[in-house]
Amino acid sequence: MGGFLGYRNGDLEFLMVLSSFSRAMRMYRETRKWSLADLARSSGLSQSEVSRIESGSRLPTMRHVKGLAEAFSSSPKTGDNEPVRYESWVAHLVDLGERARIDARSGPGRWSKR
Repeated sequence: MGGFLGYRNGDLEFLMVLSSFSRAMRMYRETRKWSLADLARSSGLSQSEVSRIESGSRLPTMRHVKGLAEAFSSSPKTGDNEPVRYESWVAHLVDLGERARIDARSGPGRWSKR
């Protein structure tokens, strides 16, 4: 069965496309000791949306970024490099999301030596 952008589900390169956004989201969620359901509730997103974004099977939209920024900015800061304000979270998540989109457009392994 085909996956995101035509890549097979389980394809290692496919899973690496969104790794920066997905890993960051999972880290922020886990450092707060939130379940997927907790983050979904705090962000106004469905649990399945949160799960698909975190697993890398869905690119985040601006609606997702705003919801996640609302959730993360309304909780206590858990790391030294975390943004504090909502606007800073939006900028940070948009940057991560844009990098993921660029990687997705380029396709896995596009620039690697063959």
